[in-house]
Amino acid sequence: TAFYPRGGGQEPDHGRIKDSRVVDVEKYGGVVLHKVEGSLPRTGSTVKGEVDSPRREKIKRIHTATHILNGSSRQVLGKWVWQHSAFKEEDYGRIDITHFAHLTKEEVRKIEDVANEIVMKNLPVMTTFMPRREAEERYGFRLYQGGVVPSKTIRVVNISNWDVQACGGTHTRTTGEVGLIKIVKTERIQDGVERLEFVAGHPALEHVQGMDATLDNVASVLNTQQENVVKVVTALRESVENGKKRERAVTQRMVELSVPGILSSATEMNGVRFYLARDGDLGEELVIAQGQSCVRADPTL
Repeated sequence: TAFYPRGGGQEPDHGRIKDSRVVDVEKYGGVVLHKVEGSLPRTGSTVKGEVDSPRREKIKRIHTATHILNGSSRQVLGKWVWQHSAFKEEDYGRIDITHFAHLTKEEVRKIEDVANEIVMKNLPVMTTFMPRREAEERYGFRLYQGGVVPSKTIRVVNISNWDVQACGGTHTRTTGEVGLIKIVKTERIQDGVERLEFVAGHPALEHVQGMDATLDNVASVLNTQQENVVKVVTALRESVENGKKRERAVTQRMVELSVPGILSSATEMNGVRFYLARDGDLGEELVIAQGQSCVRADPTL
């Protein structure tokens, strides 16, 4: 079959077999099964399979970007970084790496910068089949970051020694074909494992364009230019903080003025004094402040 089945964290090819849509492909042992929507010809018929090429190209970029990011993470953070797991879909990918601390924004930016430098170098992505022993002697056990391959012959994907792994799946011929790589989210999914979610190629461009459109909308609301958004927002924040300070000062003054009246209007019932503030417009914060001021003014409360 021309259809790549789900495996190694990569989602399968989609496409058509004659008039039926292929929506999933799984491998069981040495047999590849195709899940289709529609009917199939009788057993023994000759059919034509057509792979969804645009989808495959997107996944190839994401998969190759995973290798590139693995190498750049190790370059930026240290040689102890190991690929814990990965997922590759047409619209985005993620790679989980081992690291002792949560990634800082500066580290994430550096990993992204180094990855895009590798893209711009347009390095060859070489795929060869090698005997396991020979591959291990040449590259070491770092080959198995994507998992151990139970075979005497393994498929080695080598990006000019930037990242070398025993790996199935589809890849671009060069790193330049990947296009822009953009890390969109990072999180610590468990102790010692950091997750990087990313997009590459057209999805990366769409992400950047979407962020630019959002920034343009914010600038429009603020009635300013994009380059002035941070300056305007900073000024607005300072204005809001100053307003809160003035509000707190007015509130404190209202409390001070109201306490004498509250204390003087106390009533006693069965030996217990009751104090009542009758202003129903007071907020919760002001009521609490009044109570605290009354206690300070009359320690017998």
